[in-house]
Amino acid sequence: MAQADRVHSTPPTNTSKITPVDPTRRHLLTVAAAGAAALAIAPACAAASAVDPIYAVIERHRKTCAAHNEAIDIHMDFEELGMRGEKLEEL
Repeated sequence: MAQADRVHSTPPTNTSKITPVDPTRRHLLTVAAAGAAALAIAPACAAASAVDPIYAVIERHRKTCAAHNEAIDIHMDFEELGMRGEKLEEL
C-alpha cells in the first residue's frame, strides 16, 4: 500500500496560519505600546463606571423591589389569617 506524503486538509506543522510570528522589533514595540495603552485606559474605565447613571437606577430598583416584597409578605400574612379586603372572613 502506498504511503501518503502530504495531507491537503491540514496546514503544515512548521507554520501557523492563525497567528503569524513576526520577530521584528517593530512588532514587539507595537505589542508593548498596546499593552501600555490598555493599562492606562483601565483606571479611566473604572472611574467612568463609578459615575455611570445606570448604577443609580439599579440601586433604586433594588430598593423598590425590597419594598414591594415586604408589602407582598404582609399581604400574604393577612391572607393566611383569613383577612381579605375590609372584612374578616369566617374561619
